[in-house]
Amino acid sequence: ANRLDDYVRTGVGDAAELLSGLYFWTWNTESVLNMIEWMRDHDAGGGDLGFYGFDMQYPGMAVANIEWLVEEVDPGALDELRQQLTCIGPFLNDAQGTFNRDYAAQPQTYRDPCRESLEGMEQWLADREQVYVAGASQAAFDRAVQSLRVVLQWEAVESGLGRRDEAMARNVQWLLDQLGPDARIVLWAHNYHVSSIPEAMGSYLRQAYGDQMVVLGFAFGGGSFTAVTMNSGAFGGLDRHTLERPLAGSYEEYFASAGQPRFYLDLRGRALDTEASSWLAGPRTFRSIGCCFDPSQPSAFAYQARLPVEFDGIIYVDRTTPTTVLHYKPPTAFR
Repeated sequence: ANRLDDYVRTGVGDAAELLSGLYFWTWNTESVLNMIEWMRDHDAGGGDLGFYGFDMQYPGMAVANIEWLVEEVDPGALDELRQQLTCIGPFLNDAQGTFNRDYAAQPQTYRDPCRESLEGMEQWLADREQVYVAGASQAAFDRAVQSLRVVLQWEAVESGLGRRDEAMARNVQWLLDQLGPDARIVLWAHNYHVSSIPEAMGSYLRQAYGDQMVVLGFAFGGGSFTAVTMNSGAFGGLDRHTLERPLAGSYEEYFASAGQPRFYLDLRGRALDTEASSWLAGPRTFRSIGCCFDPSQPSAFAYQARLPVEFDGIIYVDRTTPTTVLHYKPPTAFR
């Protein structure tokens, strides 16, 4: 994501390659690539858009960020740094997104000292802040510290001690703090992650920002979409799936009855006790389809939602078409 930000601002690099470097097929699509190219054109014309990541599932480049800073301004300390990272090294992803996912399977007697070593790096960096800022910049030092937080978040989630959504929320807050009080972010994630459901990322951000943020959910009536095919809990390959009609009694069924190809419904400040609006209060069935889908159990990919509690607005599209997934060609190195 940092490299895509550089591309958007400078045009340096291969946008399609860097997009693959996010490691998620859900983003590696023609639509997202078109958006990135639009952002690049906007900035080339004098705009000031940036591209940022906030997830913590691939910590490889985060560790590289720390090593690059130390290598640049304090190369004599590089061996000491790498020694503290030794325990986590075998489990880090490489630049192509491949990594050994066995960290969670390591005994607690391995993971506890490893976590302590990583936590000790926080003070290790803090003790060198003045030197590192002078030798590089405050922004470079802050990025290294935040990168260490990402590694710690990954370790905590792998060890069952942390929540991915809480970590993502903290990373979004860090980004906003870095960008300054006048910055605005359009944050894109699955409906659940952005929602105000307790322990979802959006719930933590709502606590921090209140009405300064507007949470939009997406809904569709029918049509096709791309997803990993599931069968009795087993994961298959990417495929095109089609849903012809909404589930009976669902929010989507009500939305489809409007007969509109698409619309935006503002949920803020609505009276929910009138004859016309009482259906909106819920709870009511609402789809929740993410990376994966089992076509034999469409009702399993839905839950009982209260949309006015979970979202500020809903964008409804009556008919969808599937994304065009691009060939996976990530960078061969982190930089």
